[in-house]
Amino acid sequence: MPHGAVLRDYTLEAVLGHGGFGIVYRARHNLLAHRVAIKEYLPLGLAVREGESVHPGSPNFREYLEDGRRRFQEEAQALIKFRHHPSIVTCMEFFEANGTAYLVMEYEDGLPLSEVLRKRELEGRPFTEADLLELAIPLLEGLWRVHQAGVVHRDIKPANIFVRRRDHTPVLIDFGAAKQEVAAHSRSMAPYTPGYAAFEQVSEGPLGPWTDVYAVGAVLWRMVAGSKLPAHRLHPVKVESRMAAKMRKEEDPLPSASQLGAGRFAVEVLKTIDQCLALQAEDRFRDCNALLEILLPKAESRTGGFPVRVERSSQKTLGNVGESDSVRHGSQIVKRRKANRQLNLGQIDDGGNDGAQDACRTIDWQKAADQGDVDAQYRLGRMYHIGEDVSQSYFEAVKWYRKAADQGHSDAQNRLGCLYEYGLLGISQNFSEAVHWYRKAADQGHSDAQNRLGGCYALGRGVPKNHKDAIHWYRKAADQGEIFCQLRLGRIYEYGEDVSQSHAEALKWYRKAADQGSGFAQSRLGDLYRYGRCGLSQNFSEAAHWYRKAAAQGDVFAKYMLGWCYDAGGFGLSQNSSEAFRWYREAAEEGYENAPLIVGFSYWFGERVSQNRSEAVRWFRKAADKGNAYAQSVLGGCYGLGIGVSQNRSEAVRWFRKAADQGHASSQFALGSCYDMGIGVSQNGSEAARWYRKAAAQGHSDACKILPSDSPLDARATFVGKLSQALRNWHRRRTYARVRAAWWATETERLESEVARIIGT
Repeated sequence: MPHGAVLRDYTLEAVLGHGGFGIVYRARHNLLAHRVAIKEYLPLGLAVREGESVHPGSPNFREYLEDGRRRFQEEAQALIKFRHHPSIVTCMEFFEANGTAYLVMEYEDGLPLSEVLRKRELEGRPFTEADLLELAIPLLEGLWRVHQAGVVHRDIKPANIFVRRRDHTPVLIDFGAAKQEVAAHSRSMAPYTPGYAAFEQVSEGPLGPWTDVYAVGAVLWRMVAGSKLPAHRLHPVKVESRMAAKMRKEEDPLPSASQLGAGRFAVEVLKTIDQCLALQAEDRFRDCNALLEILLPKAESRTGGFPVRVERSSQKTLGNVGESDSVRHGSQIVKRRKANRQLNLGQIDDGGNDGAQDACRTIDWQKAADQGDVDAQYRLGRMYHIGEDVSQSYFEAVKWYRKAADQGHSDAQNRLGCLYEYGLLGISQNFSEAVHWYRKAADQGHSDAQNRLGGCYALGRGVPKNHKDAIHWYRKAADQGEIFCQLRLGRIYEYGEDVSQSHAEALKWYRKAADQGSGFAQSRLGDLYRYGRCGLSQNFSEAAHWYRKAAAQGDVFAKYMLGWCYDAGGFGLSQNSSEAFRWYREAAEEGYENAPLIVGFSYWFGERVSQNRSEAVRWFRKAADKGNAYAQSVLGGCYGLGIGVSQNRSEAVRWFRKAADQGHASSQFALGSCYDMGIGVSQNGSEAARWYRKAAAQGHSDACKILPSDSPLDARATFVGKLSQALRNWHRRRTYARVRAAWWATETERLESEVARIIGT
């Protein structure tokens, strides 16, 4: 669908990605201005788009399309149960429109694990065991909850694991329920990814949690292999090839994790990965809980706490279960340490690990807990929770958490609230009980409990939905420095969400968060000064000041905006092409929206950097691979003209088709021209007319001119001009370049002559 299209209550802003089964858009709620991601059910090969409406590609496909849509809806119904679970993509809404279905999800700022791995390996910083465990533990905890609900993901791979920028925690996306149904009726699409798919997937055996365990093992293998194998061998070997080698009694073509990670990873961790990758389902771990029992103690011994990295105490979010207690209140940590010294327990900090005193320490904690010491009871609960120095026992963990909570230990009360909210450690999910324990901790001033209690009131979980009470608890947590609550209050007051709009209050909370180093808050202040909103006078110098602060915190949008400020000048910054390019490139490397295109055009035209058409094409490809229709169109033109890349008309058609399938009018016109003249495809007048018609329906002027006359000569003339004009239009619109008209004329003539020569041959 075209950018700017309105879909129910949302306006589409950009395409985040697409595949054979659908398209994911970035969108914004028209009233709340809340940014979301919307997944559209659009299986290629079975469905076609006419304007905004989706229809079966053939009358024979209608039943298959409906079955896939039903599975897509069932997937949404299953996932909606896990909304706000930190490791599962948050599903907010499901609706049908335009002849298809849409799933609205929370928009997350970050990168897919595949990009994180590639970037770190290029920088010579492959994943360590600590990195692996930090991602694996929360991922497995989330997957375990999904499996308990009877849902199997079916397509776990690095590209489907999103790593949040704010705290580096993983989010599992793109569940494959609908894929299974659609792929059963399509020869060209598989509902899994080779290398990450278990044997029962490719051989149509029974699927279950053990199927996802294989994929998790392949992901962990990929992390281990990153510093050992060359780039072309980092993709796990297909299970079919492994099974064939086994049948021939040959060596497994997939190097074992134990071999690749020897000396860098614990032997037990590597053996666990290899067992996940067993060819036969019965030889693998049967569920994620079995994996957690092995990996949790390893993670705890490395981190001294739960393995969810929180760089600042204020970076917790609603739903992050298992945060390290060392990021709570400083006064509580001091009290805990004092209690340890009084008990003569070796002066061990909460979460510490001293192997020389393991046996003695366990006895001391147990004795102190039995005597009623509340801190020892909480500590003993944690030890049983993760199996530290004792046999892991969720029953014992909950028992000791409850004993400490009953004596008023706020951390234990908050922990019990989390367990009830998410149904963990054998406790049945119970929102009312979660609210009960959150309230007890919140009344003692526990900031995270106040944050979570506010979320319960906002969502109506365990209590009637009440925005006034939600704001009350958010404010209490924000007053104690919870950045998440400060940002939420800023937004609530800026837009008047269930309160009287107050610019002064909004700015107060944004500034508090910004002063604590929140890149998002700093970037937001930059926007407010840039546009003169929220009661502020427009001030470009102040906008650039806040963008710079946010960029220093790693905020990718702020980096992009700094490039824009240096490019345009007049923002309290002197125009500086090299600085502009530096910031654009940083934003592009982190995958920010149109930044790869701007970097590509900088290389294309030799502005801000030396001209390099090959490098330009590389950046165009980055944007195109992420689903940017314009980049796909430009890449098609590059292949068609043979500029910056070897000429390949078939490849040009492939990229035009990708953009055209997304509704890009110019690409639809170019694809029609290719069919009209037999460029890269067999000449086909009916296909040419079909694509011309699609482009004309969107108001493409050249397509409107061609349709009445249906003249191939007209098509040639306009096709030549359109390919060269596409680059020109983007450059004018997006990069604010000052390019002389004479230069444009010369360049256009050269491009047109090259295309005319190609067509003539």
